[in-house]
Amino acid sequence: MKIGPALIGFGLLTLLYVGALVYVDRQNYIFDHGVDLATLLPQVAVFALASYVLRYVRWQWLLRRRGFQIRWVVGFLAYVSGFALTASPGKIGELLRIRYFGVMGVPSDQVIACFVFERLLDLLAVLLLSTLLADFAPGVALAITFVAIVIIAVIVLSRSAALWISLSRRLRDARWQGPATLVWNVGKGLTGAMSFFRPREFAVAMTLGLAAWTIQSLGCVYLLDKLGMAVPPLAAFSLYPLALLIGAASMLPGGIGTTEAAIVFLLYGFDVPLQGATLAAIGMRLSTLWFAIALGFLAIPILEFASWKADTPYDPAAEGKSPPATDS
Repeated sequence: MKIGPALIGFGLLTLLYVGALVYVDRQNYIFDHGVDLATLLPQVAVFALASYVLRYVRWQWLLRRRGFQIRWVVGFLAYVSGFALTASPGKIGELLRIRYFGVMGVPSDQVIACFVFERLLDLLAVLLLSTLLADFAPGVALAITFVAIVIIAVIVLSRSAALWISLSRRLRDARWQGPATLVWNVGKGLTGAMSFFRPREFAVAMTLGLAAWTIQSLGCVYLLDKLGMAVPPLAAFSLYPLALLIGAASMLPGGIGTTEAAIVFLLYGFDVPLQGATLAAIGMRLSTLWFAIALGFLAIPILEFASWKADTPYDPAAEGKSPPATDS
């Protein structure tokens, strides 16, 4: 995956987001209390960082179960690098990690397997936390439906090994080696993700996921409390997970716009003024999504220098096994 286009895309996305914030502020004077929010953002970001650490612990544990020994600091940077492109539909851009875990000897299909398994567990964890808001908001039923559809789709795709192999062969026969290898690795990755659904792997990974997203939700509770918003504690705890699911269901990059709108809508239902609800939504997203993106782009130059100095340069064409030859 090339870094240049990613930087351009990130720049455009940032400009659009900042432009939207300026427009909203001119209409509603949202940032009249911007100084107060600015002092809170680093504090809420600490919750997010703790969540990322736990999620990486889960990622490293899954790789260890597959026999890969990854150095903690470099592995964490490789994991965080994916956040640079997390503002993408389904967070598919986080597969940028393939570039850096490949240097450490982890094949593409194994990174894809961990990514898919992680996404499914995150959906389940966030759904469980959002159901606590079932008595307060009607969006929970929609969230359950969305998660069920995603899980069923992944299971169906993972069970279609013959289809992935056939498509890979056809692409290779057409001399499209790059796409053929990609399809082959995606197929293997989906199948590998399903192999993680064993009692021990599921129990440990799900526990870590719930702990990570609980910390993230507590960050939302903390922010709302410091902004002086009288929201019931249980509702404040479940509000952000439900908003994330609504944003994910929109299929917009990173749920940008829809997640913020969901937070505003939910808070407005608790009689929080529109100005305050919008400020809280922006603060939560800056200290989570945009904080994660910033960490990702901070990790990339560090890893690029490290991979340049590595004894075995990254070679995506050499990763994994090649698609099987067509029978003659």
